[in-house]
Amino acid sequence: MAHATAQGTVTTFERDETRIQDARAFLQKSVTKDQIQLIEGDAFERIEELQGSYDFFVCGCIKRS
Repeated sequence: MAHATAQGTVTTFERDETRIQDARAFLQKSVTKDQIQLIEGDAFERIEELQGSYDFFVCGCIKRS
């Protein structure tokens, strides 16, 4: 997604520690790392901390029961 726009940013949430480590490793190598913000924790709990405006959200998470 970050490749699609030179001016845009991507904010992503991850709560699984293994996936957090994988995401950090990916971001260190990525040419778009300055456009990507990784927030650690549950998106449903942390989303209210976001500031500013967003054009759209994509939720690819597991549904809560």
